[in-house]
Amino acid sequence: MDLLLGIPRILQVALGIGLVIFVHEAGHFFAARLCGVRVEVFSIGFGPRIFGWRRGATLYQLAAIPFGGYVRMAGEEPPGFRDPERRAAAWELSSKSPAQRFFIYSGGVLMNVLFGLAVFPLVLIVGVPSWEPVVGRPTPGGPAWKARVEPGSRILRVNGKELFDYIYLSSAVALGGRDPVVLEYVPPAGAGAAGAPDAPGAPGAPGAGRPPEVRRIAIEPRYDEESGFYVVDLPPAHEGRIEVRGEAAGSAGLRDGDRLHDVRGGIEGLDPFEKLRWAMDDRGPLELVVERGGELVSATVEPLALPGAGAKRLGIGYVRDVVSDLRRGPLLDELDLRIGDRLLAVGGESVFGPLDFLRALVAIDGPISLRVRRGSQVVELHGPRLEREAAIALWRDVYLDKDDGHWLALVSPGSGAEAAGMRSGDHILSFDGTPVGAYLDFYEMASVSTRAGETAAISAERARAEGSEVLTFSVEPREHPTLDYGLGLPYAEYTYRAKSVPEAIAAGFDVSWRFLAEAVITLRKITSGEVRGDNLGGIIRISEFSYAWASKGWAKLFFFLCILSINLAFLNVLPIPVLDGGHLFFILIEMIKGSPVSERTLGYSQIVGLVLIVSLLVYVTYNDVMRFF
Repeated sequence: MDLLLGIPRILQVALGIGLVIFVHEAGHFFAARLCGVRVEVFSIGFGPRIFGWRRGATLYQLAAIPFGGYVRMAGEEPPGFRDPERRAAAWELSSKSPAQRFFIYSGGVLMNVLFGLAVFPLVLIVGVPSWEPVVGRPTPGGPAWKARVEPGSRILRVNGKELFDYIYLSSAVALGGRDPVVLEYVPPAGAGAAGAPDAPGAPGAPGAGRPPEVRRIAIEPRYDEESGFYVVDLPPAHEGRIEVRGEAAGSAGLRDGDRLHDVRGGIEGLDPFEKLRWAMDDRGPLELVVERGGELVSATVEPLALPGAGAKRLGIGYVRDVVSDLRRGPLLDELDLRIGDRLLAVGGESVFGPLDFLRALVAIDGPISLRVRRGSQVVELHGPRLEREAAIALWRDVYLDKDDGHWLALVSPGSGAEAAGMRSGDHILSFDGTPVGAYLDFYEMASVSTRAGETAAISAERARAEGSEVLTFSVEPREHPTLDYGLGLPYAEYTYRAKSVPEAIAAGFDVSWRFLAEAVITLRKITSGEVRGDNLGGIIRISEFSYAWASKGWAKLFFFLCILSINLAFLNVLPIPVLDGGHLFFILIEMIKGSPVSERTLGYSQIVGLVLIVSLLVYVTYNDVMRFF
């Protein structure tokens, strides 16, 4: 059924990508005809013909390999196949002047740019579904968290350019490289000078009769090894609307469009999205309160184990108890908590991660006390009594992470590690006799062992009041089912629409130029290493994006096709033999020196260009395939 429902969208994608290819080849076709050159083949795709028809001297065809298209013109024989004695006929490409041939080879690029300039304003008049440029809660420890960007803030501009769709924030940051990212934004209603947070997703709003306050801040991005580009760790806001995506949510009585109001059993003072995240981490039932038609409705969602997704695991993660970063303030200065401290306990309660830290803070009935390991010493820290709001604010200002040099085990309830007698806080020393260093090393060894179904011998050091002891455990992997709650919380969306035709045309020019400039910057950043090359994608990635954007309607799909058209224009103008840019480059040389380059030079360059293009095609296809794994 899902496949049948997806067929119309697949057809949309195929027609859309085919349209961009057709526009490019039509540019060459019309330029050739204007210059009196006979076109022998007009092909969408390469390889064997699927079907076609002949009209006049031209064969129009659809070919089997959908990686582009081509226009074959009379007199366009490859080097080595030309008869130097034969004089070119008037309708052949080789008979035309360098200026005419330059126009013919640039026709595809010009049409791709014109397509963007013409279609961008049209879709902006109709309206493009977009993610609202409203921020969620910054990732703790990330650049936006350090800069105290308030959740619920509405971003107006990034590096001086308007941000109308949140999805383009990441590309603006990535293409800025290591340079600071300048954000101009309106904080949420009620945010004070210290950045008191409002509910995520709540847009900044002016007070009665007051214009909105616009703040400007520069954020130093960080390089993310996993993604291969610079980030500021600032997710978009959720709008609160629930999407029913599975049986668990449907059986609980939830409906599409219900709005998340609260999660019962969570820590009061957190927003509903945080409560939901922590509740899902606990892997138990969700006690939700949703708003439906102006009324509050309760629903209990029992998670379902996904069939075939019960991989065996040891049940060992890592404790996050090391103060890796702080957002300084009067309270933290008074406490004298420092980066590098290992948080052992809060108010007498052991701490194995951020949630333990928060639970202990809000449970303290009196002055707060922290026990930390600082170097080789255990230090007691003391502070004033805190109300719940202040305790949560303190928790938000402390970023806890693992210590790769001395990480401690976090044992999952009901796991094989717990059954073997391991406890959270044990320091793992060896795995099957092999010394263990960083957690990633342990994870790789454990993955190999559990896939084979083998019992692991794990040696660990356990702290005692009078010292420590080394214990050895025989840990048998157990099934750890993947749970599905059957619900999703989409990011906040709206329809971006130009207010008038002149504004749409101006915005169309601006967007076209912006994406063209970004294509140039992307190539430069990949060359310099500031953006990793495996972020490049090919036809599979393009189809994947097209399919996702087609679900938002024709306007969103055509917006993406305009981006694709602009990028295709840029790619084709690169001075690589075989591409249009290579032909243009050699014609420019011919104009300068007054004669064509030699057949030998042209022949060797075509071989090099073909190797480059095929290598690039293989590389981006490899990237596309590896993303699935």
